[in-house]
Amino acid sequence: MAIDRRILLGRRVRRLRKERGWLQIDLAEHTGLTPTYISEIEKARRDIQFDTLGKLADGFEIDLGEMLLHLHQEEEVPKAPRHGKRKPKPPNY
Repeated sequence: MAIDRRILLGRRVRRLRKERGWLQIDLAEHTGLTPTYISEIEKARRDIQFDTLGKLADGFEIDLGEMLLHLHQEEEVPKAPRHGKRKPKPPNY
């Protein structure tokens, strides 16, 4: 069964962003898109238009062909460890 194109594109966007060490807000600044919209693209919750693909490619400073190159080969991007405040686990008594 083929993987949904939105999933593949979301993985590609996430991979390109992480390769640059960017947060979603950084990509938003480079593209003019909102961080929320970028998050929805990466999670395959949005169908995106051709103009949006162009904004993403421009933000990554790659051409559109490179943006879509090998899209079918995108693998799961491992999640980076989160840094920040976590609630401590309650002790087991």
